[in-house]
Amino acid sequence: MIKISWRVPDKVLLADLSETITVDDLRTGEVEITRRLLESQSERVHVVYDISKATTIAFSANQIRTTLTYFRHPKLGWLVVVGATGAMKVLTQVFASLIDKVTPILLHYSPTMREALVFLRERDDTIPGSTDSLPSGQ
Repeated sequence: MIKISWRVPDKVLLADLSETITVDDLRTGEVEITRRLLESQSERVHVVYDISKATTIAFSANQIRTTLTYFRHPKLGWLVVVGATGAMKVLTQVFASLIDKVTPILLHYSPTMREALVFLRERDDTIPGSTDSLPSGQ
């Protein structure tokens, strides 16, 4: 299951993934993320993928390559994966390396949402707010 929302309006998208991640989730994410990239007034939009509640990946590397065209969008900034552990981290790393061979991406792994936002704010000073104002552990 996937849910797309603004974590920081017009700057940072959150793709909240849970349970089994399917090719239908990829398609939903493609439509929603592309729409928001097109609507955004920002020059750069980052995407945080929270996979801390995901249990299984039910798609192939080829399905990622043919479905997710927003990786080539000129406004796309960093992709940050939050909550990847164990087998899920290994799978996401394998998929990311395959994607990067076709379309170079900026990818980072963070254990928590707070650390993901700190990472993005350190690289993009147009993201509003202070890292000091972020709750710890979030």
